[in-house]
Amino acid sequence: MKADVVSMGIPQIGLGKVREHSCLAKKEFPEIEVSPKLIEYQGRTFRVLKSSDQIGFKGDITYVKRKLNQLFSQYCLKKKSAVLDAFAGYGITTYDWLLSGGRVAAVEKNKNVHACLTENLKDFPADQLKVQHADNVKVMEQLQASGAKFDTIDLDPFGNAYQQFKLSLKLLDKGFIWLTSGEHINMRRNWNRDVLISRYGEEVVKCYEDKSTIPEFPKIIEKHMKSVRSDIQLVTHVMSHACARMLFAIGAAVPRSLKREFSKIPRYYGYLA
Repeated sequence: MKADVVSMGIPQIGLGKVREHSCLAKKEFPEIEVSPKLIEYQGRTFRVLKSSDQIGFKGDITYVKRKLNQLFSQYCLKKKSAVLDAFAGYGITTYDWLLSGGRVAAVEKNKNVHACLTENLKDFPADQLKVQHADNVKVMEQLQASGAKFDTIDLDPFGNAYQQFKLSLKLLDKGFIWLTSGEHINMRRNWNRDVLISRYGEEVVKCYEDKSTIPEFPKIIEKHMKSVRSDIQLVTHVMSHACARMLFAIGAAVPRSLKREFSKIPRYYGYLA
C-alpha cells in the first residue's frame, strides 16, 4: 500500500540565487515564537528562523546536497512517487521532491520550524503534500504498522538518524533512501566509540585509530545494514568534516546516466581526519 500522501514537471539543474531578506515582524506570524527571516531558493521564498539556515553556496557541502537532490529527482523520481521527508525542516528539500511531482509526507518535530514549513509550502494541494507536526520515529512506526510503503525516504537530520534508517528499510519494497549523518565527527574527535561500535560493529574501530580511513564510513554503514536488507547498495556519497550525505538503493536499479552525473561531483570537501 502506497502512503496516502499530481505533477509539476522536472526541475532544472541549477540552484538559482540565494538571497536573505530582513527579519520579518513577529506579529505577522504569531504562531512562530521567533521572528523569521526570508531566503529565496528556486524562485520561492522560504521563512527560516536563523540567518545561518541557508541553502548553501557553490563549493560547500550544503550546495552539493541540493545538487544531488535535483539530479536524483530528474533521473529517479517518477510522477506521484511516494516520498517520506522525515526531517522536513523548513521544507526546502521537501520542495525539491514536490517539484518533481512526488507525493510527499513531511514530518517536523520542532513547533516553530513546523510553523515555517506549513507557511512555506501552503499552496501545495493536500493530495500532493501532507505536513505533520510529530516525532518521526513514532510516525514511522505507525506507518510500518499500517503497511504503508514509500518509493523514496529522505533522512536529513542534524546529527544522526540511525534509528530512523533501520525503520526506513522496512517502509519500502524497493526504492531509495537518502541519509545525512554527522556520526564521523565522533571518529575525528575520539568520542562515543562504544556507541558507534554497538551500531555498526567492530569495523568502525579502524576509523578511530586511523583517521585516514574515515572516508570508508559510508561503506561500513552499507555493510552493516545488509543484515537488515541484503539488497541495499550505496550509490553515492559526499562528505565534509561535519556531514556525510549518502544515497542507498534498496532493490532498485540506478540509471547509468545518473551514475555518470554523480561521478562528476567531488566526494570530499574540506579536512576529514
